[in-house]
Amino acid sequence: MNNKQRRAFVCIAVVLAGFAAGASPAKGSPPIMLATPALQKDTTPDKSQSDLALAKMYIAREDFDQALKIGERLIEANPADATGHNVQGVAYLGKKDLAAARKSFETALRVHPGDVPSLMSLAQIDLQQKNVTSARNRYQELLAKNPRFAPAMIGMANVESANGKDDETLQWLQKAKAADGRAIAPRVALGSYYMRKKNNKLALNELIEGQSMHPDDPALLNALGEAQAVNGQTANSVATFRRLVLIRPEAESYYRLATALVTYKKYPAAVENLRKAVQLKPDYFEAAVALARLEARAGRSDEAFLVAKQLQKAAPQSAWGLALEGDLLMDKKAYGDAAKSYQKAMEIQQIDLLAIKLHNAETKNGNAKDADAKLKQWLTDHPEDIIVLEYSASQNLKSGQTKVAIEQFERVLQKAPENILALNNLAVLYQREHDPRAIEMAERAYKLVPGSPTVADTLGWILLEQGKTERGLELIRQAAKAAPANTEIRYHLAVALAKSGNKTQSKEELKALLARDKKFAQREAAEALLKQL
Repeated sequence: MNNKQRRAFVCIAVVLAGFAAGASPAKGSPPIMLATPALQKDTTPDKSQSDLALAKMYIAREDFDQALKIGERLIEANPADATGHNVQGVAYLGKKDLAAARKSFETALRVHPGDVPSLMSLAQIDLQQKNVTSARNRYQELLAKNPRFAPAMIGMANVESANGKDDETLQWLQKAKAADGRAIAPRVALGSYYMRKKNNKLALNELIEGQSMHPDDPALLNALGEAQAVNGQTANSVATFRRLVLIRPEAESYYRLATALVTYKKYPAAVENLRKAVQLKPDYFEAAVALARLEARAGRSDEAFLVAKQLQKAAPQSAWGLALEGDLLMDKKAYGDAAKSYQKAMEIQQIDLLAIKLHNAETKNGNAKDADAKLKQWLTDHPEDIIVLEYSASQNLKSGQTKVAIEQFERVLQKAPENILALNNLAVLYQREHDPRAIEMAERAYKLVPGSPTVADTLGWILLEQGKTERGLELIRQAAKAAPANTEIRYHLAVALAKSGNKTQSKEELKALLARDKKFAQREAAEALLKQL
């Protein structure tokens, strides 16, 4: 399962509130790579031009088997040329067969030593396989021959990004832009970098400048539309994606426009564009999920289930059509039927998120014992699966299985020392067990995400319970300001105010809380505190 599919299923409900404009890359992730670099160079003889064009068409359509056949034909026609091997390498990349892709590109290099597209492609594979040193060497080889080769500079930016060196990443991207001021790729890469660093206005300015030079470039339009959405320019984002659809009326373009229309609350228009996307590409997972959710939101349940069925038919070897059906059944509280759909999906593909969905459905259907047994078996079979381990630990935390939850969260931290959920929850559990490590865990979490209201509240509450009232109150105030509707944090604020001697504000906070929320976990404690004051 690719990252895009994972995000779509993790955040499936986001459609109801409006699509995100596009997730920023995670820390250390590459900015943006050039698409299919192995096809950017054209040294084929005239008689092979039509075959190369055909190969590009098949790759654009994701018909990689046909592209492989064209590549073989190009190799037979001209064994001394690298083009056919490069075509096959790109096709194997599309099939996610990195070993075969590497072999094709290495063969291309033997046929044509120093071949630029092959070196670029191999460097990208190196990065995917976390062989950063090899990728760096390949890009340096290219820059040694051509110090102003912008694509290799972007590659070096990716290398530095993979090493977590943000300043060096930016420097290489700026060098790439300076090397070719009109080039599109450096602008898009810089826009992506600034978005990742939350410098959304800088991203927008960079992309607007690039788009002014290349008004009809799809890559720039796509990046600009996302930047406009992040900057709250919803109408501009819609207009940009409409232009993208006119220039490139493909499934991805219609999907991008639909996401912007949802943000603009233009749901019927979004549905129309999503329907076009899945018509053009019936196995387009993200578009199918979004369309089904919008159909369900509009009360068109039959249409939503039809989308799920069509996805199953279009991609029978994929689990996601059945998973989507399961999600729709969960919405209808048909937990037993949903569990059956998830189970069928699991028989097609063993995927961590499906294991979680199956556990949730079976638990809600009253089969908690069987659900827990299956989840335990999954963790036995997949000991490196942090996602399911984290989920299981959270479930044990909710059910009061404190010792098991602690053991599991500790295992999560062994595999991912900066996992915020594990740090925060271990702090809570340690404090509950009077373990002195509670404050250490809470401080570590707060240092990583000081802007998180949940993390700030956890640290503040632990400090408060340990008698460090002044800083505890300061942190809980910070959390309450960031999440004013969070009932538990508001209750913690009232307690902190009372402990600091500010009984008047504490009373006001408690009265407002009790008047606003009729039922919440701390209500009895809040009522008791109010009486004491």
